[in-house]
Amino acid sequence: MSITHLSLFKRSNGFWYIIYNEGGRQRWKSTGVTLKSNALKKLTEFDELLRTRSVSKTVKQFTAEFLSYAEATYAKPTVDIFAIGMRHLLNISGDCLLNQLTPQHIDKYKSERLKAVTATTVNVEIRGLRTVMNVALRWKMIESNPFSGAQLLKTPEQAPTIFSKEDFQKLVSIINEGWLKEMVLFAALTGMRRGEIINLRWQDVDLHRKLIHIQGNSTFKTKKGKRRTIPISNVAYHLLGIRS
Repeated sequence: MSITHLSLFKRSNGFWYIIYNEGGRQRWKSTGVTLKSNALKKLTEFDELLRTRSVSKTVKQFTAEFLSYAEATYAKPTVDIFAIGMRHLLNISGDCLLNQLTPQHIDKYKSERLKAVTATTVNVEIRGLRTVMNVALRWKMIESNPFSGAQLLKTPEQAPTIFSKEDFQKLVSIINEGWLKEMVLFAALTGMRRGEIINLRWQDVDLHRKLIHIQGNSTFKTKKGKRRTIPISNVAYHLLGIRS
């Protein structure tokens, strides 16, 4: 959206402000200074910023560019959350310019999504959209993140599901496939996620010190891109097919 008619005015508080026209609407921005000479420098800097900043994309244009970037940067489950959030945001906002998104769009997003999913799911999507818009901010497609101040929905506290020893034994006993039974046991013994187990490589297993290093590679991204180390118990060591 083009910005025109830049000028300065001084308010009664002593500070100079920049007046400009954006999309037919008059707006103003504080320079944060009281001297006119400094205000003129701020005006010049603001004008240069407007000339060099990237042209804002529509929601649909940005979504295509972002998801291409995200697929090479984030784990697939995270990319899926981003994609779901952007798809529903597009349905609610229409294909407006990215810098035209408002808190009203966010409130409507929450109320509409609550008709189909739980508050917990809505909160996951809002957090995902906040991350997405931080990328748009870094790419200079927007001047502020409209989701930065978005309040999450209240959710009832739920106690974690805990398996008793008997329950876990019952679960394992009904698994007929040997490989699946060993994977379930290995997951319980190490606390590793499904994707971490599936993508585990021998080079990430330190047999000498009995440690597993969870880290991303060219085909797998860890949660939040973080690396962690897990000790291998004697039973987990045995499940790896190693005999002492």
